[in-house]
Amino acid sequence: MIDFLIEFLDEPALEYEQLRRKIENQARELFYFTNDQLNKISEKLSDDEKFKWNNVIERFSDQTRSVFSKPEKKTNHLINLIY
Repeated sequence: MIDFLIEFLDEPALEYEQLRRKIENQARELFYFTNDQLNKISEKLSDDEKFKWNNVIERFSDQTRSVFSKPEKKTNHLINLIY
């Protein structure tokens, strides 16, 4: 019985999981929108400026991949900090 309670308390509430997924989905949409806008700007630049701008886009993509890698693990870490 105690093991069941410990497992039950360790699991996030349904509302929390729904909110986590909503935030993750909105963050992904923001990434796609921003990446699209950065690429549109790149199309209007000269070749030299385009090379520099592509570095900005690549760094932005790298940071985004880092943020979205194992989001559950990062979320669980935040839960532990809160509780």
